[in-house]
Amino acid sequence: MSSNTTRTFSDYLPQLLNGSPGLIICFGNGLLLLTILKVKSLRKRKEMWMVMGLAMADFLYGLGNCSLALYRIILMILDKERELTTALECIVLPPVFLTYIGSILVALMNGVISIDRYMAVAWPTHYRHLGRAYVFKRLYRFSQCPLSGCPAGLRGPLFWPVVAMRHWAMVDAMGRASAGLSRGPVAGIFAA
Repeated sequence: MSSNTTRTFSDYLPQLLNGSPGLIICFGNGLLLLTILKVKSLRKRKEMWMVMGLAMADFLYGLGNCSLALYRIILMILDKERELTTALECIVLPPVFLTYIGSILVALMNGVISIDRYMAVAWPTHYRHLGRAYVFKRLYRFSQCPLSGCPAGLRGPLFWPVVAMRHWAMVDAMGRASAGLSRGPVAGIFAA
């Protein structure tokens, strides 16, 4: 849009709708975190520590979702949503990075909780005798996955080829790629 065109509420509505689930996620998981931290009997149960880890991961994801929608609205207000940027420049923006890390943490915490629930059902007598140290060891092991080469992580072997191939692809703030408007050593690859 040009600078002389006025925007209406309907121009901002898609971004408001994209950010509203993040608000709901932050609110619900924030209440869950406060409840677990406030009630001493819940803090004593090892299962609640894992639920608290999942709630924190969900909260980060929701915060990233809200901040991404707010970032897009600010770009729309400043009339800069059509300015092109590379995908690598885009992924290091705090809202995008927070959403990405939040989604990885949610996936990992769902895996941790699934394994924990399986152990509780398959070996109930053994599981009952495990203490909170078990939770922290399990969380520590799974938290190392993104840093040790797991494909879902930032240093994963499948992540960097994607960055290398898309580094110079130009996208605008709404995530739309622009064919033929790339820069860098692979400029001819993306031409129409």
